[in-house]
Amino acid sequence: MTLVLVCIDMTEGNTVSELVGSKVTLHCENESNDTLIQLTWKMNEVTLFSFMPDVPLHVWEEARRLNIHVAGSRPDTLVIERAQKSHTGNYTCEINTNLGFKEHKWELRITERKKRTMTFAVVVATVVPCACYLVFMLASVVLHIVRKQRADKRKKKKKKMCMKTVWKLMLVNNGATISRRHYKHTDQEQHTAKREGSTGKVCGFTLVEAIQPIEDRMDPREDSDVT
Repeated sequence: MTLVLVCIDMTEGNTVSELVGSKVTLHCENESNDTLIQLTWKMNEVTLFSFMPDVPLHVWEEARRLNIHVAGSRPDTLVIERAQKSHTGNYTCEINTNLGFKEHKWELRITERKKRTMTFAVVVATVVPCACYLVFMLASVVLHIVRKQRADKRKKKKKKMCMKTVWKLMLVNNGATISRRHYKHTDQEQHTAKREGSTGKVCGFTLVEAIQPIEDRMDPREDSDVT
């Protein structure tokens, strides 16, 4: 009399959700030290692969059509490189050992990417840098305008002060010439001038002393310099 022990292990299915284009991997491991007789992969009860030790892996037409394969020399790992909605379904891994039968089940759900979310993310990623760049450019332009206005104001103020200088180049009354003894210019040229105020350094002129009537101040030795 022969006693045969048959063990049936019905494992509850797991739900796996992935996006279109993702890589999907399902592991079907023989957790015991039982001797493997045959391993079979199925999708919606249609056989994809069947494997037996010392026998080459058999690939069924459905696996080729769906572009599904196993991981190298490991028939216990099912791989979908770029999942599509057509891969949605119920997957089963059946393991036959010397001690009985067991199986693992998965419900695979492949969903489309949320286009609105993707579009919004692209818009945000595009608009934010552009907005920051525009703000930076606007701030640079405003700063440049402010600096230019300040520089113009300083120039106008300086010009106004120069126009009020105590000296003028031309003597209105007698057109006499004052030598460099009475004032200096950066290029050391002689100029004709008229007294209109006090002494000081204005618009590049260094005034040595207050102007008295020209005839009283002129050094006789400098008569030759007066025209």
